[in-house]
Amino acid sequence: MLRTCIALAAIAVLAAAAPRAALAQAPCCPGVQAAQAAEPPSPATGTARRVYSLADPAHPRLTGYSRLVDTLAQADVAFFGEYHEDPATHLFELDLLTQLYRAKQGAVVLSLEMFERDVQGVLDDYLAGRITEEEFLKQSRPWDNYDKAYRPLIEFAKEHGIPVVAADIPRPLAARVAKQGLEGAVASFTPDERAWAAEAATAPRDAYYDSFKQVMGGGEGGAAHGGGVPMSDEMIYQIYQAQCIKDDTMAESIARAGAAHPGALVVHFTGSFHVDHRLGTAMRVASREGSARLATVALRPAGSMAALDPLAESLPDGVPLADYVLFVPAPPAPAEETQPAAAPEKQAPPAKATGSQ
Repeated sequence: MLRTCIALAAIAVLAAAAPRAALAQAPCCPGVQAAQAAEPPSPATGTARRVYSLADPAHPRLTGYSRLVDTLAQADVAFFGEYHEDPATHLFELDLLTQLYRAKQGAVVLSLEMFERDVQGVLDDYLAGRITEEEFLKQSRPWDNYDKAYRPLIEFAKEHGIPVVAADIPRPLAARVAKQGLEGAVASFTPDERAWAAEAATAPRDAYYDSFKQVMGGGEGGAAHGGGVPMSDEMIYQIYQAQCIKDDTMAESIARAGAAHPGALVVHFTGSFHVDHRLGTAMRVASREGSARLATVALRPAGSMAALDPLAESLPDGVPLADYVLFVPAPPAPAEETQPAAAPEKQAPPAKATGSQ
């Protein structure tokens, strides 16, 4: 089952599928040398990659992977926006965590959307060796692709004593917000449930909402995101409120982690939509920690390293996708299955002639 980053399994499907095809065919960005080769393969991943800095969106700059790591090591929080089901992305995430751990001499905290606040104790017990991996997996509700996608991160953290933050709100609580609205759902939370959600959560109809509505196929009678059922703007806004409480909860978790570990870099892995254009979780961390140095990295699978446009997903007003776009090789398209040629049908032997002698 596909695990996505929003309450009703909507945003990751559309936000991931459309850009993936577009990036593979995108024209080169103006001002970027198309003939420049991709960097040599990473020693850890064995694959090539390209990194673009969008510090000046009008002039995207091809930069080095090591320079990216050095720059991120100077931040307080580094956000990595992923496509949850892309295997190449996950290889680079482990490599990035490893490189940042070295650059920061161990002063790193790992924050994950993929674990929810109510299992923080279970996660801590596993990292400390107090429970087995089997017990951890039984109690922590890992995502379906945990073994290949996120287990390497957890095991690296366990081996090196890196704190790990179960950053997200429990999914049933987010679903309750989608059904009842933010105010009504939060009022219904038990004291324990209230602790698993952000103390303050808002859902303004801002640029983030505009992007959310567009991906959800918004508008009265518009195409819906759930099997073609029309969704009104108000229905979409209900779901958006669930998205926002997820963002506020993750932002609060990140801010708390930074306060608990002064001088450490908080490395947060999440679904890309949560941090694209510095909106969502990234914007909410900025509102809580105004002086914090934040950096966003969009990880994007690309079918070719020869024709890339790091500005392809900029907003209409020119706001870029992220501070950096890291293009990684997209998995090869599945080969079309060819059906074996059907054997010729056996013809019945001609019938014997009958008649009078």
